[in-house]
Amino acid sequence: MPKAVSYREIAGPTGLLATETPFVGNSMRGEKNPAHIFRGRLPMSIAIPSASDVRFVVYSYATPIGWMLKDGTAVVPDVKYSVTTSKQQAYVAAWMAHFVRTNYEAPSAA
Repeated sequence: MPKAVSYREIAGPTGLLATETPFVGNSMRGEKNPAHIFRGRLPMSIAIPSASDVRFVVYSYATPIGWMLKDGTAVVPDVKYSVTTSKQQAYVAAWMAHFVRTNYEAPSAA
């Protein structure tokens, strides 16, 4: 289990997000190669990927607020929550700035 960390350790060019290092903060956590993606309060209109396609996911409380797919696609759903979660979403968006694609659409079945 990753140790609890502060926002200062999470953000920035050498922070835990940038290095995709698992972490647990007060209300935020990051998981590498998750076994399952929990929906939390993410609207049903936003598809969530299969855990096998995700290399890193960031949660605010129990809601995924951003994830990096194994193919390098970064996703930050365009959903507003609390002031605290908005701050966390800003950290995630900054980490993914040159990759961001908002509302993820699940690949169609072949």
